[in-house]
Amino acid sequence: MVFRRPGEAMDADCLCLSFKSQRVNIMIWGCFAWNRLGPLIVCESGGIGSEEYIEILSEGLLSFVDDLLGSEEETVVRVRQLSDITFMQDDASCHRNAEMTSFLAEEEIKVMSWPAQSPDLNPIENLWHILKVKFHECFTDIHCSLSKSQSAMEKYGDILREVWGEINRDVVGNLVRSMPGRVQAVIEANGGATCY
Repeated sequence: MVFRRPGEAMDADCLCLSFKSQRVNIMIWGCFAWNRLGPLIVCESGGIGSEEYIEILSEGLLSFVDDLLGSEEETVVRVRQLSDITFMQDDASCHRNAEMTSFLAEEEIKVMSWPAQSPDLNPIENLWHILKVKFHECFTDIHCSLSKSQSAMEKYGDILREVWGEINRDVVGNLVRSMPGRVQAVIEANGGATCY
């Protein structure tokens, strides 16, 4: 906002300059359960609506749930039945419309209920931070310049998937184990800010 007197509209001191951002945005979707990472899906540029989100969940969440239900590995979480799974997601509009609610109900995916205007306790937010830091380290190591070209975006997606796959299972398990502390901190802060 600029404050000016009448007649000063075009004075240099009264103008706010704008510039094109060099920022590159990449939308991703990922999931995890206990100490096991699910797939990381790199979305096409631009926002997503219900149809795209249903495709992402079909490709990512449902395949991950199938893996969890059929897992025989001793070192990873095993789920005996679908009713043992509760899906935790944020309150984005494409996550909570009628089409999405119907899709999740048809697939018998139970969704965790979040109160409106509540603190974001979803531990995947911490995982996103870890992913961003590791991506930046990798990006810096390969000395490439920032670009919004299709080939660059594909390369960034490859790097993100590689970095995602390198995240230690203990990190993921620790995030899940932190949930009781997160909830307790929010209770003690009467719904206010916490260290999480």
